[in-house]
Formats: sequence, structure tokens, C-alpha cells
Amino acid sequence: MHFFEVYLHPDDFEAWCVDVPHDHGEINWKYKRCQKATDVASVKLFVYEKGVGRDYQETPLGVPVFSVRLRQIVERIAPDEVQFIPVEIEAQESYFIANVLSSVECLDFEESLLDFKEDAAGKPIRVKGAVRLRVLPENAAGHHIFRIKEWPIPLIISQELATAMKTEHMTGFALSPVSP
Repeated sequence: MHFFEVYLHPDDFEAWCVDVPHDHGEINWKYKRCQKATDVASVKLFVYEKGVGRDYQETPLGVPVFSVRLRQIVERIAPDEVQFIPVEIEAQESYFIANVLSSVECLDFEESLLDFKEDAAGKPIRVKGAVRLRVLPENAAGHHIFRIKEWPIPLIISQELATAMKTEHMTGFALSPVSP
């Protein structure tokens, strides 16, 4: 099975840009922990750059925001891997924060080109970035949308989910392969 990093399409200049209010910045990190949120009924977002709503959106710090159409695809393919939290936003259709619950230990340290945060002695203590990201597909088998346990920043999807998103003409996203 092949896997892809999914992210905002960099050339979509007509898309709107959404974010959380400045006094709710913890939301940007809360939804990257791969833990079910039990203390929230909905999340308020605001549009800080007018444009067209897309099926796939992200806050500036990478919290994924899905349209109803994209939510339906994910629920069909990966029903237990995402918690959808309604978003209050000035939009004509409904959107949801996609709180990804699956965390998979699958980072391919040999094939990835990584940048590490180091301790005072210069010893690597955690991944802080990647020039080339690769996952071990055998470790991620059976998952369709997840974060990498060793570096939970990128959002990874399976070939099956990527194909469904393309076939059903989802908007706003780009893909980068992360497996052979």
C-alpha cells in the first residue's frame, strides 16, 4: 500500500484562509495529539482571508478542517480513525475539524532526510522537520488517515483515501508520496 502526506494546495490562491481566535491558540496543538476530545462540542474559527471554501482546509498551524463531502469519504473508508468536531464559521456549508485519532510508529529514519532538535550536548532528541519524509508502509498497513508517532505534524493518508478524494473531486489539497 502507498501513503501520501496531504496538505493545503500551495497554488490555490482563491481559497479562503481560516484560523482559531488568538485566545484559543491551544486548539492548534490539541488536535495533533491523536486523542479523542471530550471537552468540546464545537470550535469557533474565523476567516482571515476571504476566498472560496474548499473541501480540505488547514489552520496556519496545520489543524485540518474538512467539508461535509470530505467527511463522508473519510467516514466511509476510515470510520474509526477521525473524530469530527463541528466548526462555527461564517460559511454557507458545514465544516469540521478532523481530529485524527490514529498515531502510527512508522517513520523510516533510513530513507527520510530529517532535521532534529538537539539537547545541550548535541544529541538528537526529537524530529523537528523533514526535507524528505518516508514512512514504513508495513507498519502503517490497515490505516487510512493518521499522524506519525515519531513526528505528529504531517497528516498521512492511504492510497485508497487519496484515490477517493481525487475521484470525488475534493478541492484544496495536494499530495506528496511518503512511501515507495
